Amino acid sequence: MFFAVKYKIKPRFNRVIITFIFLYILMTLSYLWSIDKNLTLKGIGNKSALFIIPLLFSFIPKFSSTQIRNIFKYFSYVLVLYALFFITIGSINYLSSNDINVLAKHELVSPLGLNRIYVSLFTIVGVFHLIYNEKKTFTNNVLLSILIIFLLLLSSKNIIITSLISLVLLNSKSLVSLSKTKLTILSILLFVFSFLYINNNPAFYTELIPKKIKEVLVKKDFEKNYYFNGSELRILYTRFLYEFEEEDHIFFKGYGLNATQEKLNQKCNEYRVPEGYGTTFNFHNQYNQTMAEIGFFGLLLLLIILFLSFKNAVHKKDKFTITVFIIFASLMITESILNRQRGIYFFSIIFLLLLNTKKPISSTNPND
Repeated sequence: MFFAVKYKIKPRFNRVIITFIFLYILMTLSYLWSIDKNLTLKGIGNKSALFIIPLLFSFIPKFSSTQIRNIFKYFSYVLVLYALFFITIGSINYLSSNDINVLAKHELVSPLGLNRIYVSLFTIVGVFHLIYNEKKTFTNNVLLSILIIFLLLLSSKNIIITSLISLVLLNSKSLVSLSKTKLTILSILLFVFSFLYINNNPAFYTELIPKKIKEVLVKKDFEKNYYFNGSELRILYTRFLYEFEEEDHIFFKGYGLNATQEKLNQKCNEYRVPEGYGTTFNFHNQYNQTMAEIGFFGLLLLLIILFLSFKNAVHKKDKFTITVFIIFASLMITESILNRQRGIYFFSIIFLLLLNTKKPISSTNPND
């Protein structure tokens, strides 16, 4: 900002930057009607990056595709070092404890106190950078393999499934052009790998598929030992959001930024949800979280950011950027990523960085 003032650099406000700023302004205004002004005031400070980062990007000249690829190249290299560190520590812990769980999920990244979902999000960005933006050299294939193994060990269902679907859809023409033999071999390998992976990770399936939807939507008493899988818990919180609207008419304004946790706790106590579900979790859905905190217009602004970003990526025909935006939009169904500092920074920086380019990032790269 100092250099911008000194050299009289004029800001450039595109529609995405403006929407980011309006979203933060609405978050700030929610203090006026918040049910917990102290928490909202704290949230305004914590989420200030949603205002500061877009403002900074308004003064930054557009990057070339080469510059962006270099940024993600070194980002991917750092991720590989992290992956090797965690896999090495996990392997040592496994040899000493004979417990395979230390090599998977949250336990894998616990030495640095990190959250596996966010580490998975960072990792998948590195994976798709190496797929779309780098040459298929032996070294890059090794780096890609390390990141994929790390991603599978972290076992984020949403990110893995969304990534596979995006990869197939965006490369359907290439897959169709393969010979029948290659396509058959690829299909068999994918089937065998999926079977082995799910067979050795039964929670991957059981946590994904909700089996008690009707019960979760109507049950009044969940008793002490009731079990929710991940999908069922998010359905329960969606039910709570609907009841919040019926009881407190929060559709247009919400309860205020960061002011919903106590309401969730009350609902969990009312329906005797086992301790540890509602009392420690947020909505685990960014769309529901935004709706509950700052209402319909806040949710609309978030959707506009996602829509404009995706539209821009499609217009550029940039597979890397399209895939990253799809993964973020999908992850928001299962995570409230804007309720964590690392989520706020990564979301705003990645989106604005990918949109602040002169040309597509992946289409200009000589992959083969």
